[in-house]
Amino acid sequence: MVLLNNAGIGGHGFDDKSLECIWDRMATYSYTVVLSVCLVWVPLIVVGMSYLRLFYYVRNKRKQIVSRENVPNIDNRSLRLAKTIFIAYAIFSTCWMPFATLLVADSDDTFPHEVHLFITVFAHLHPSINWLIYYNTNGNFKAGFHKIFRICSRRYKAQHNGQVSQSGTTSTTRVTRY
Repeated sequence: MVLLNNAGIGGHGFDDKSLECIWDRMATYSYTVVLSVCLVWVPLIVVGMSYLRLFYYVRNKRKQIVSRENVPNIDNRSLRLAKTIFIAYAIFSTCWMPFATLLVADSDDTFPHEVHLFITVFAHLHPSINWLIYYNTNGNFKAGFHKIFRICSRRYKAQHNGQVSQSGTTSTTRVTRY
């Protein structure tokens, strides 16, 4: 993003609407459009088309295997993995498409601050959702998550001796020997 700024194209600074240090989207509007198209739209379309081709390929191969061998219990690990990756892609796309659209649509810088701030925060939300995707689509991840949660819960209880005061706060009594 900053590479072209170093060549004298565009600028860089604090954006009052999205409340972040970023390239100056209003300094060179054509740069903003190219950035939006090249860094968001083109990759999303290419990846989306690739996933679509992968889906059709897996579906056709699966049909061929079922028709040839008549085996009802096919190992679905690859299919589950493809589903997980596609869901992560769909969430990423859903989060970033509004941002890329806003960059191009607000050419006169007339959209309200709240719109810019909400869409910027929404765009950066996708990594926070990834653990939920893996939790719901991957049994090993889910089991590991529960194991870590149990370990943390036991440590918390051990540190606080399981005592709760009347005010609702946890208190502990530690005896130190000298």
